[in-house]
Amino acid sequence: MQAFEGRSIDVGMQSPDFVKLAQSFGAAGCSTRNLDDLPSLIAEGLSRNGPTVIEVLLEDRVEEMISVIPWLHGE
Repeated sequence: MQAFEGRSIDVGMQSPDFVKLAQSFGAAGCSTRNLDDLPSLIAEGLSRNGPTVIEVLLEDRVEEMISVIPWLHGE
């Protein structure tokens, strides 16, 4: 909102439970808030037969994400 004169680039929508959504389609699903978990979660997913959905919850790191993605802060 700071970089784009008060315009919002996202909305406050409710997100589905992606783990349950994946499971409802017969896929494996897992969720983490810790980026350090990703290598092992990816390895586990690749070891399974069929798809795996890995949800990385970063809502508490919005400012950090915006700072490292140039087009989100007006570059």
